[in-house]
Amino acid sequence: MNKKAKAQKHLNALLHRTRGGHSFHKVRKSIEQMDDQEAHEWYRFITNAVDEAKMQAKNQARNRGNFFASQLKDIDIEEVLSFLKGAKYGPAGKADRVYVDGNWGSGLIEWVTVDPQRRQRLDHYGNNGDGWEEDSWSDDYARPTQDTIQKQLDRKFGRGLFQAGVETKGFILVRFNPKKVNLIVPPHIKRASTKRVADLYLAKSIHEKQFEDAGALSGVDPQIAAVMVVSGDKKKDKVSVKPANPQAVGLSPSQKTVRVHQAVDMALGMLDTGKIGGNLNAIISGDNQIMDGHHRWAGAILAGGTKAKVSGYVAQIEGKKLVRILNILTKGYFGVRNGKEGTGDINDLNPQTVANILRDYSINGSKGSHAKSPAKVQEILIKAFGSVDNGIEIMSSNANLIKKKLPTWAPDRKDMPVIKKNQVPEAADLMNQGLIDWNKPYTR
Repeated sequence: MNKKAKAQKHLNALLHRTRGGHSFHKVRKSIEQMDDQEAHEWYRFITNAVDEAKMQAKNQARNRGNFFASQLKDIDIEEVLSFLKGAKYGPAGKADRVYVDGNWGSGLIEWVTVDPQRRQRLDHYGNNGDGWEEDSWSDDYARPTQDTIQKQLDRKFGRGLFQAGVETKGFILVRFNPKKVNLIVPPHIKRASTKRVADLYLAKSIHEKQFEDAGALSGVDPQIAAVMVVSGDKKKDKVSVKPANPQAVGLSPSQKTVRVHQAVDMALGMLDTGKIGGNLNAIISGDNQIMDGHHRWAGAILAGGTKAKVSGYVAQIEGKKLVRILNILTKGYFGVRNGKEGTGDINDLNPQTVANILRDYSINGSKGSHAKSPAKVQEILIKAFGSVDNGIEIMSSNANLIKKKLPTWAPDRKDMPVIKKNQVPEAADLMNQGLIDWNKPYTR
């Protein structure tokens, strides 16, 4: 048997008889070692085998009366590209470039990228050119741009078939719903590399592997994530997420970088207004791990001790899985590519350090965006605790109530999810609807 025939026989056995194990790894290894000619032969065989398998699956679905299979809408990718080239994008103007951006060789299309004429990058927006005015960038550019093109997509192709989004560099990403759209890709359209196509079809599950890697934001492929956020099943992937007001002392951190001065400042602010706690603007896991809002959480405990409560959304899923889902949403839905660096050390939230800071504030005042004079700090402590010394003693003692042990799965701050406070309700809604393909069996 010649070399090509052996490769075909081996691949055919893999695609039709196995889903892993020894044969799986043996074929993966052989792909990495093959020359260009052999890789090209494998490429042709893979695509033919996949097309044949898809056709067989469709025929079987029709024979079973599968309703869903008949509901896929055929849409030519060239029609999509042509439409996006002529569309208007609100504050972003018209399209300067429209190009494919995904795993094309197999027909697994993640999205189409639009580079608009008036593209605005988050890292260049506001602050006199230093950028990162997130709320203004979202209100002035990202949201109206997304809404404008989304309405046009819905009118042109139908609601729920395509989802538009804007990533932090200002590019517009248009992804399709694989449960509703059968995207037709002509042969001349750019394809992925041979090895990439082979990896996609020989991998046990693309989404399963991605979910495993999503424990760190840097491990998330934005293209795969963009498909995962529209590929979920409303039953198996649904995560119950509801508003709640848990006791702050019952919660645990998921990041080490907490600035003790900021936590003390927030505690004094709460005591000044008489409103202890407040909204963390974050999602909390079912095992009481907070995903964000660490400074407000710590400040609430310093100010109110065991009586302090905070508000947020509680998801009925363990923190180890929740952080992965939120990282996939960060890149795949909200279009954020990079995490945020953090400073400070949660272990500094100890009685001695807190007491030293409060004594310094009562003599020299606090600094920063919420600076308070020495007289104001003294006034707050006397009003809340009867005296300055008593206030320092109680607040510093409350530092012992703050849990500081991190879970073993906790990533560095820069690898944590980045979801803005106004996006948290939307993230909770997506999880409630089961839109993220995070649970077995995966769609891909």
